[in-house]
Amino acid sequence: GPNRLLQFKPVQVAQCLTFMLYNDYYRHIVAQDLVSKKARDSSEAVKGMVTTFDRYAWWPLTWIMELKLEVLERVERFVFFMDVAQECRKLCNFHAFFGIIAGLSLPCINWLWDFLRKEERARFDNLKRAVRNKGNYLVYRADISKCAQKSHIPFLGVTTKLLFPLEHSMSVRSAEHPHLINFGRCVSIQNTIDDFLRGQRVPFDFEILAPEDARASKASGWPAPHILSSPQGQLGRKSMASSVSTVSST
Repeated sequence: GPNRLLQFKPVQVAQCLTFMLYNDYYRHIVAQDLVSKKARDSSEAVKGMVTTFDRYAWWPLTWIMELKLEVLERVERFVFFMDVAQECRKLCNFHAFFGIIAGLSLPCINWLWDFLRKEERARFDNLKRAVRNKGNYLVYRADISKCAQKSHIPFLGVTTKLLFPLEHSMSVRSAEHPHLINFGRCVSIQNTIDDFLRGQRVPFDFEILAPEDARASKASGWPAPHILSSPQGQLGRKSMASSVSTVSST
């Protein structure tokens, strides 16, 4: 049942999300998958990251807004996913971090913020600041710069936002020499792609913590099915992955 998720610590959930995202999608992305919108739309790994972002966003919403819950139970679940998001940030899994904060920031759940304790509200405001686009994602860029030499998963939405003007605003041909290729454009695109793929250089290496209740981890149920089974059937909604403003405007 849905309450089984509370058997796990937030760090355990964050580790599972990171393990699955890295192994299922991120590590399979190559530079050719990102060079154009057509290439991104054709890449199964890129499309997988887009879909996974949607799952990260809708999962906390559907779990928190489940029917027949008391307000305090909803608050408990809200804080649980705040903790999961924070652990994803510590693991440098920024794709999951952005997705979860997007879900917790949706207008239909804003009323719960008033029931958070003062310190929890302050912590949530801090997490929201980390995903805002203020200063061209100043906080996010500071976060990811600290992960340059270790394993990390960047937020795909920021990368595609950076690539879009390079693809559509910069001419393929040199302005001064129209018969020549604009190599400045090529270098800028390549640098942006290299920044996104840098997290693949050092694979994640951590031992996923087992749940305290061993009965919850029988057979092959741990980690993947227990962690992601609950949001799978809840995805018949508008995609959120293409809208960075969903996160950054809160």
